[in-house]
Amino acid sequence: MKYQQLENLESGWKWKYLVKKHREGELITRYIEASAA
Repeated sequence: MKYQQLENLESGWKWKYLVKKHREGELITRYIEASAA
């Protein structure tokens, strides 16, 4: 049971990390598009 909790915690962390990276990537893309235009 303890192992299952740890797995859930890890997947939650990965999800937050991926969302954060995705948002940062979007901002960078917008910045590049704005400076290129």
